Amino acid sequence: MSAEGCFYVGSYKVSDRSLGVRIEVRLEVAQHTRDELLMSSLVSYLGCGKYEKRNYQDLGYYRVFNFADIHGKILPFFQEHKVRGVKWNDFRD
Repeated sequence: MSAEGCFYVGSYKVSDRSLGVRIEVRLEVAQHTRDELLMSSLVSYLGCGKYEKRNYQDLGYYRVFNFADIHGKILPFFQEHKVRGVKWNDFRD
């Protein structure tokens, strides 16, 4: 499978929180909708995340937002199955 993806960490100002900041950690992988079955199977295979289809772009996205899932499932997966290429730098960060 060759897909576009990223590991993302961001912060946002919010007024309804005591600290005023929300931290978001996310894994996102995008693939053409013709590979919907493959992409949606990541949800059951990894035991987390969700698959969303965007027909207006002919893209589907596998996304994981839950920190516990990223820490307990996604990171160990990528530690065992090494990322290749420039995405390795994103993973290390």
